[in-house]
Amino acid sequence: TLEQLDGVMNAGFWHAVENLNISGGEPTTRNDLPEMVELFHRRLPRIRKIGVNTTGLTPHRAIPMLTRIVEFCAEKNVLLSVRVSLDGIGDIHNQVRQVKAGFDKACQTIDAMQALAGKHPNFQFGLAATIFAMNLEDSDKLLAWAKSRRLDIVFNMLRFTENMLNNK
Repeated sequence: TLEQLDGVMNAGFWHAVENLNISGGEPTTRNDLPEMVELFHRRLPRIRKIGVNTTGLTPHRAIPMLTRIVEFCAEKNVLLSVRVSLDGIGDIHNQVRQVKAGFDKACQTIDAMQALAGKHPNFQFGLAATIFAMNLEDSDKLLAWAKSRRLDIVFNMLRFTENMLNNK
């Protein structure tokens, strides 16, 4: 809960934190994510940058929450970085995430966040992709897709072994 988190944040250890990343699971499943960011801002006196990683698969939840966080960080002069995880283009992403129309849902979040980034200089937006055997062959398409939309993308790679590659 926010109350529990607030209690933990009392420890002096946190006073030196300058960069904070919120990931998951999926952070936007928390109804209190914007309040959580506000709590971190109050409790971390040296905070300069907050990052949020999201799947973007629930645009109806993610967009309003992230918009509120973007506006709060702009008001407080805190850098904010949001990355939507994208594992491929179209059906590849849907298969990896096992979510029907997952690519389309992520794209709704991507479009909304990209538009917000154009309005707020403190807001950095981009994509993150984890590459592994199931989407390795689609990684070039993913990079081209990101470039065509002028989106920054970070690629993370899982450890590959010969057995993993032979068991596609």
